[in-house]
Amino acid sequence: MKKILLLLAVFLVGMVSYGQKVDIEQPKTETGVRFAVVIDSKTFQKCKKEVYNYRDALEKDGLSTYIISGEWENPDQVKEEIKRVYAENPKNFEGIVLVGDIPVVMVRNAQNLTRSFKMDENKFEKGRSSVPSDRFYDDLGLEFEFLTKSSNIKDAGGRELFFYNLSAGSKQYLSPDFYSGRILFPNGFKGDKYKEIGKFLDRAAAAHLAPPQMKNMLLSRGALSENEDFYARIGGIEMIKDQVPFLARPNAIQVIDFNKDTPSQKDRLMEALKQPQNTVFYYRGHGNYAVMAPGFSAAHGSTAEIKAAEMLKNPTQAYYVMLNSCFNGSIFKSQDMAPSFLFSPGNVLAVQSVGINSHQDEWEFRYAGIIYGGARVGECHRLAPLLERNLFGDPTFHFKSVYNYDLKDFTVKNTGNEEFWRYAMEKGLPLGVEGDRNNSITCVAVNRLCRMDKLSSSDLAKLWGKRLSPSVLLECVLQTYDLYGKGCDTTVANDLLEILNEGILSQYEFVVRHSGMAAKQFADPRLEDALINSIKYNLKRTRAIRFVAEALSMIPENEMLASFANHPLSKDPTVAKYIEDNKKVLYKQKRIQHLVITDKNTGSDRRILHSLGAKNNPFPDYIPLFVSMVEDESLNTELRFVQADLLGWYEYSYKKKDVVDAIKRMLSNPSFDATMRNSLNNKVSLRDVLTKSLNRLEKTQ
Repeated sequence: MKKILLLLAVFLVGMVSYGQKVDIEQPKTETGVRFAVVIDSKTFQKCKKEVYNYRDALEKDGLSTYIISGEWENPDQVKEEIKRVYAENPKNFEGIVLVGDIPVVMVRNAQNLTRSFKMDENKFEKGRSSVPSDRFYDDLGLEFEFLTKSSNIKDAGGRELFFYNLSAGSKQYLSPDFYSGRILFPNGFKGDKYKEIGKFLDRAAAAHLAPPQMKNMLLSRGALSENEDFYARIGGIEMIKDQVPFLARPNAIQVIDFNKDTPSQKDRLMEALKQPQNTVFYYRGHGNYAVMAPGFSAAHGSTAEIKAAEMLKNPTQAYYVMLNSCFNGSIFKSQDMAPSFLFSPGNVLAVQSVGINSHQDEWEFRYAGIIYGGARVGECHRLAPLLERNLFGDPTFHFKSVYNYDLKDFTVKNTGNEEFWRYAMEKGLPLGVEGDRNNSITCVAVNRLCRMDKLSSSDLAKLWGKRLSPSVLLECVLQTYDLYGKGCDTTVANDLLEILNEGILSQYEFVVRHSGMAAKQFADPRLEDALINSIKYNLKRTRAIRFVAEALSMIPENEMLASFANHPLSKDPTVAKYIEDNKKVLYKQKRIQHLVITDKNTGSDRRILHSLGAKNNPFPDYIPLFVSMVEDESLNTELRFVQADLLGWYEYSYKKKDVVDAIKRMLSNPSFDATMRNSLNNKVSLRDVLTKSLNRLEKTQ
């Protein structure tokens, strides 16, 4: 009897069971870095051999791997089990992959965490107005409130979806604790989903045992992408080469750009995807649910589309795919573009894409240079998170490094190691390695030191002053911008002002573009001189000058024009004409918006619609207006809620402290407790909305 009990105990060492529906198999080996495969019980039973092969390959590749299987009833159940294994060793826990039928979360009340998606959630169908996001599973600091579940969402093919609000008391920023990926075979695809998932896991396992060699990159940009601005397209490539020295070799990047004189972009792209020398595919262009539209342009009369069903048959040879296109990673749809790459008869092992609107100017290649040094794609994905951007496929996939060092797992293994990251920041190399600087490593080091609170805004300004590279320059801009977003520190504000004044005048188009976007949110009038000079230098750069001009228009019209009249460039005919031509457009839109928002004879729906436009254009001089409308108890409740939410969009404004003080004063008003929005979509009080805005402004943990 004792022998039987001993054998039973040995058998159970590798498996811990929690309740009747969840099993957790412990890692077989200890490597110092942990990972988890999260899978539904049926997929596990159907693909057990392939799952174990994948687990064994991961452990040989340095990841001690849990297998968490269960009959999942809801996302919270899944999340609790992930948190359970994460808690065993949080410092060395690297990521998860969600395999099979893992519940899909649709997030609401969180548009402050999205880039371009700004929709009235109460007016549109909840499947369309929610954000499918796996940040529910990998960013444990976010707090959610369950709303409802539904299996009747349009084009979801009967998949049950779970809708959650981002809680008012939650932190209001993204900082995933680990990376995640999702291996999901859409139910609208033909074929046996278990067989297809098994085949994919076998391919992923093989890639870990023999990582593929990095070769060329295929870059495709569709019609109207970045205004089809030649300088913007050159600027983007300039940044890629700066981050990845490997791609600076002759012919290392194959570019397929839309051209109205050569409309057959679809055919050229589909053929280029079959070429084995293209190991990474990066697409910037239009998209829709289960559709890429590289040739879409009403003006050019071309509507060449690539549908998911076509891509599913195309033998795409790239291993890693980045899609900067709307709706190409929607997760819940019965037809979806990102998984069509994964399950095509090719090499694709990971696809990064968004499930809602994409942002054309996104710096998607930020940190991507580490992938060429052997880093896992999931870690690159985690370092620059978006609520709407998810990773499909194997997040642990990595290439064989093209350098004489290996960056696999280097961020996790050096968590908290200030010496390592300071060396990496200064040298652009891992500690103890000699060679040429890798600017992506410097950028990641800056990211890590900022997250450790080991770099101040003044430190970033000094690093900027070294003029290391455009990538490092832009990283300093964005990290200083982010530091200011965490509070109202005067020193940080002054450092941000200094660095934006220089960034706006950078010789690098991509740096100017992003500095202009940051300047638009900061909106300090002391940026005016640099913005006017930047117009002079960027007249031919139509994409960059757009953001410079929008930043200038955040200054009240009378103030801006009075200052410009005394500026030396007011005598320059080209600059004067540009200011005159564009003020009509930029300020006309603002005047109409103000007129509609303040007109009490206009219906509340229209006033709300125009108010939502302020999310992307937080004019500082609107702050008193929004505060007064929140306090006006005679107004429509929904309209007051919108204005209270809009106050949270001043997190980067130079007048942020005015908003913080106003919100704190309003929260002392007891009548706000009883002011409720009573709907299925958002059962919260006015106090909740103000609290959420305050948490966003102060970046409350």
